[in-house]
Amino acid sequence: MNGLESSDSQSETSENNGDQVRVKLDQAEKERSFCVPFGCPLGSRCPFKENAVQAWNITKDMADQRDEVLRLKNEIIQLKNINDENKRYIEALRANEEIVKRNSEQQQEELLQKSQEIVSLRLQIGKITKAARAQLAIHPALQRHNQFHPHQ
Repeated sequence: MNGLESSDSQSETSENNGDQVRVKLDQAEKERSFCVPFGCPLGSRCPFKENAVQAWNITKDMADQRDEVLRLKNEIIQLKNINDENKRYIEALRANEEIVKRNSEQQQEELLQKSQEIVSLRLQIGKITKAARAQLAIHPALQRHNQFHPHQ
């Protein structure tokens, strides 16, 4: 009986070894199917399929979010550039406004000066005219002479 018992225990040991090999192969297959979720030979029976799809979706969402962050960063840079450009434009407008204001003030001063000169000249013309009329009143003969011989 020892021989039979010995052969039974050898067959049990080989079965145990075979089971261990199958378990290891199954484990390796599961790990492989997780690593290659869409190429899994188990197909719809893959125990990791749902997790793999979720992982893929999460990865895709993260990539989309990264792309959106990069797009937004680029947009922020563009907006900062536009803002800087607008600031320079506003500064230039303010400088031009100051120049226009100074020119306007200068022109108003010149206009006031010209107006004062005109008033002064009108006063002088008035005085000269008054003096000329006074002379004509004193010398009526001169008045007749000027009528017939106008001087220019």
